[in-house]
This record gives sequence, structure tokens and C-alpha cells, in this order.
Amino acid sequence: MIGIDQANHEAVAYAAEALFSTSDDEYASIEECATHMVTQLGVLTQTGGELARKRRADPQGDLMTNIVQARSLTSICWRTRTSTAR
Repeated sequence: MIGIDQANHEAVAYAAEALFSTSDDEYASIEECATHMVTQLGVLTQTGGELARKRRADPQGDLMTNIVQARSLTSICWRTRTSTAR
């Protein structure tokens, strides 16, 4: 749906699950929990950023393509609006 490569599905699913299951007693300390969450957030951020760059260069019929195209259109509209307001 969003366009994540099949090779990254497991890592992204694990990272997303880790962010929403912070109450698990899997960690010995709050520091371990925080470190794990930051690591998983990094996985999601890196994967999303890479996918956005790919979709800007090679649009597909997925959600990420729609997101980057909408973001580009918003930036163009904003620049046009602010430059004509001067």
C-alpha cells in the first residue's frame, strides 16, 4: 500500500510494533527501552526517507508517491502564493 520494498517489510513491521508496545517488560530499564525506541524510530525514518527519494525519482501507484507528489505541489503553491504577495 505505501510501497515499502518486500525486503524491508519485516524490519519496518518490527520497528512500528516496537514503538507501540513500549509497556512490554522486555527491557531491564527505561534507558534500554528508550534506546530501543530511538533505534526503531531511526529504522522507520531511514526507510521512509529512502522510499520518498525513490518515489520522487520513479513514481509508482502507491501511497508514498501520492505523499511526495502532494508535498511537492504544496511547496509549489506556497512559493507561488508568497512570491505574489510581495
